[in-house]
Amino acid sequence: MLLHELYFASLGGYGRKISDAMANALVRDFGSVERWRREFTALAEGLAWRDPELIDDWMGELSKTDPVVAYCAYGFATGCQTVLALRNTGFNASYMTSGHYGWKAIGGKVRLFE
Repeated sequence: MLLHELYFASLGGYGRKISDAMANALVRDFGSVERWRREFTALAEGLAWRDPELIDDWMGELSKTDPVVAYCAYGFATGCQTVLALRNTGFNASYMTSGHYGWKAIGGKVRLFE
């Protein structure tokens, strides 16, 4: 989720104000900052972001009987390594190569991030 990193770095995360130049670009490309925010924060239903660096802290929250699907925020390798670590500990884990946009493209359900 490179967009996740961009958001927190420069698009209003951590209480930061979006710059005028960025706001103008978002209006140009999305029609309004509000529309961009709605589309950006729509997540695949059931999705929860987890820091791969802290996998040992959160893997116990997952079910070993339900499938786990991962996609990468930092590039292909991190997501694949996360899936391998989960599989090695008994999880039914898979990697979604197309990421969030692929999910939306096939009509996958999304919900607004809260």
